[in-house]
Amino acid sequence: YTQAGNLAAAIPLWQKAGELALRRVALQEAVGHFQKGLALIELLPHSSERDELELSIREPLTAAWIGLRGWAAPEVAANATAILDLAKGRGTPQSLLIGLWGMWSNTATQGRVADTLQWAQRLLAEGSEAQDIDRQIVGHWAASASFFYLGQLLEAHEQGKCTLALHDPQLGGRLMRLTGHDMRTGVGVYAAQWTWMLGYPDQAVKLSDEKDADARQLGHAFNLCFALTTGVYAFDYLCEPEQLLQRASEADRLAREQSIPFIYQVYVPQVEGLARLRSGQLPRSIALLRQAIENWNRLGGHLRIPYLKSALAEALTLQGDLEAGLHLIDECLEQIERPGWQERVHLAEILRLKGWMLSLKGDLAGAERNYFASLDWAR
Repeated sequence: YTQAGNLAAAIPLWQKAGELALRRVALQEAVGHFQKGLALIELLPHSSERDELELSIREPLTAAWIGLRGWAAPEVAANATAILDLAKGRGTPQSLLIGLWGMWSNTATQGRVADTLQWAQRLLAEGSEAQDIDRQIVGHWAASASFFYLGQLLEAHEQGKCTLALHDPQLGGRLMRLTGHDMRTGVGVYAAQWTWMLGYPDQAVKLSDEKDADARQLGHAFNLCFALTTGVYAFDYLCEPEQLLQRASEADRLAREQSIPFIYQVYVPQVEGLARLRSGQLPRSIALLRQAIENWNRLGGHLRIPYLKSALAEALTLQGDLEAGLHLIDECLEQIERPGWQERVHLAEILRLKGWMLSLKGDLAGAERNYFASLDWAR
């Protein structure tokens, strides 16, 4: 039909081909099919029908781009912006959800954590006004993640509870298709971490294991990889490197089988780099953490960089390069305090590390200042 110039028949078939590829997590193929459909739409005259057709392609394209290149990719923001423009005045609940979710996830993973609250609040406000439960569920989860990274753990916990109260497991598959995430898994990813930080390590491990079991049962490759990478940091805080390596290995195997390069190029090296540090394998840890940071930055990602850089700083210092370690710690603190960023969830640990490094340097007054600042933020 494309070769024959029959666009009206061709475009829906490219859209259907893309969705079939997306269900198989054949992300490269899905993006290719969707882009062919969008290219043909450009040839159509402007009309409400044309806009509806474009939306039908751009909505699943968001999940395809996120799976292929990660949330921070410029393609995600461009596609989400286009969706919101097309949906303006139409009140299409699904389109608005995908557009707002795309903007929240793109802003968050760029590291602009404080700026994400406006998108979470829009999801909640517009969802409440339209009595759209889906937007409310995603809005509560987005707010929970935002508050977690801001270091506001009690607020994160409350928003997580709101997410689970509204979440219906029987209908959750639809949201997973639209966002790439199961909401219950998503809450577990952060709940395991904030539970550890609030002082309940045994509960944190239980939550982490339950989240992985839920994700395995659902069988969605990207959602499971997310659980096995972003969701395993509690084991890093507990200094249990074998637990980290087991989960990183499972995610790496799954991501390679399903052709999700973003996971095995960025998220797996992050987790393995931390595991190698905790087991004292400093050269391997340094190489992996540098690789993970560079690959993430190359895709526009800066979320969790303060923690990863602080781990790299610790590894370099343990290997004898104290000045390089201190330089990286200062870079972490600079990123955290940028207006609109403010990713303070690991600030106490970063300040503790700076205190430790200054004590090695002989600057005991500076060390003491940072230790007290770390305690103040932890409290």
